[in-house]
Amino acid sequence: MVGSAEKRSGIFSGIVNVLFIGHKPQLLNFKPRAIIAFAAQDCPAQQKILEADFKKIIIPETVSGRWDEKAAEWCRSLGLNGQENDLIFLEKYPGSMLKKCPGTKYYRCCNYHVINQSFGCPLGCSYCFLNTYDNIKRKIIYSNVSDLFMELDRAANRPLRIGTGELTDSLVFDHISGFSLLMDEYLQSRKGLPLTIEYKTKTVNTVNLPRLKIKEKIIIGWSLNSRRNVARHENGTPLIEERIKAAAEMQSAGFLIALHFDPMIYYSDWKNGYREVLDMVFTCLDPRRIAYISAGALRYAPQMTEHLPARIQADFLADMFLHPDGKMRYYKSIREEMYKLVFNEAGQHGVYCYLCMENNYMWKKISPHDTGCGSQKIKIFNGGFIHESSDCL
Repeated sequence: MVGSAEKRSGIFSGIVNVLFIGHKPQLLNFKPRAIIAFAAQDCPAQQKILEADFKKIIIPETVSGRWDEKAAEWCRSLGLNGQENDLIFLEKYPGSMLKKCPGTKYYRCCNYHVINQSFGCPLGCSYCFLNTYDNIKRKIIYSNVSDLFMELDRAANRPLRIGTGELTDSLVFDHISGFSLLMDEYLQSRKGLPLTIEYKTKTVNTVNLPRLKIKEKIIIGWSLNSRRNVARHENGTPLIEERIKAAAEMQSAGFLIALHFDPMIYYSDWKNGYREVLDMVFTCLDPRRIAYISAGALRYAPQMTEHLPARIQADFLADMFLHPDGKMRYYKSIREEMYKLVFNEAGQHGVYCYLCMENNYMWKKISPHDTGCGSQKIKIFNGGFIHESSDCL
């Protein structure tokens, strides 16, 4: 561990100067070609987005026909032929926007809740479960944020840890939607609510975050992987160095951050690949400002392989078996070895680690003294961190 913030800053600056010369992030800010909005929705969030300098079409509340066919029609009307995948739709979310993470049968749950604030993602991650959706190319920002805030008022009578990136990357549309700013306004008006909001991302789209006032209720999380896996499986995302640089900037801005080694993907030189990233993390970041680190191994529904290019299919098929929960997973000896690397390194720096989508057997092998109640982070989560669901083994 680096001994002081000044020393750490100097080391980080030196690394960044070497790593970033001549390179620009592959995705800084997604720029939609046009905004498609429904006329009947009269809400401040939508009006603010529509004031931005984008081409836009206002359509009736009900539109017949397939969305992709209509999108092609709208693109033609705007002179954007063939660019329907670069549209953003503003729509009202049809159900509850706040949900408990469903978890997975036979696996321990972490008592996470999720907000569905957007759908779809311009990033090209091979392992994303959204690849199995028929409408994966569609990108939606849900505009009825006021309905979400009413849900939070009703639900926040106990500590909740809430993520915003189940159906999208948490920050990939934030420069358009301003969701983090709207959430900040809500938190300012509800300072007593026991909420912790996590924005989990692979991007460096942090433009709005320094403006947030209620930083103590916000955690900025980054998904990390080895360089090899980023190059093969995370097309269109910033490099690991860029993500860690953004994380360091957010620490300096007063935020706690989180790091997620998930999904860890096994290959011949995986250990050196992940160790390199862990070394970078603990050289460039202040461990005292890391709320937690999670680790999870690649798992996927078997039909996922239908959507994969042949060049990367081997990464999804080797050393895998079909688990009773219906997902393909690595053999437990491989998962155990990968998790130990992350847990051991984090433990040397005093950072709490937890497993994502794992069973009691693996928890006991990797972290035998963890009771699963998050006591090590009780100041952050007020006792509401890891809980074992009655549906999990």
